[in-house]
Amino acid sequence: MKEKIKKYAEVSGTLEGAKLLFEKQIETASKSFEREEAEIYKKIVGLIDFEEMMYACIIPTYEEHVSEDVLDALINFYETPEGKQLANVTPTITLSIMQNTQKWTQKKLEQLMSIIGI
Repeated sequence: MKEKIKKYAEVSGTLEGAKLLFEKQIETASKSFEREEAEIYKKIVGLIDFEEMMYACIIPTYEEHVSEDVLDALINFYETPEGKQLANVTPTITLSIMQNTQKWTQKKLEQLMSIIGI
């Protein structure tokens, strides 16, 4: 099952999305530091073993929530031209959703705080 999840993570863009999110989080965090510390964070990104991250984070989550039959169907889909096209944009979509959700949440919190007088 681990190998199927690994293949799914690769063909679906899930692994690339996780890498992109991690890199963006490091980039965002490093903006709040002085230049020397920002350079250290960039070096940290280069030292991260994303294969290890897959086995520590992605695989256990999919093992818990997705059956082998579903994985087979998803892998088959992502090997089609349409699936490949979706996989190519999935990391960008994931990042965009995260950024848009952060903006929306901040706006909603400001509205709610205004309503309750905080």
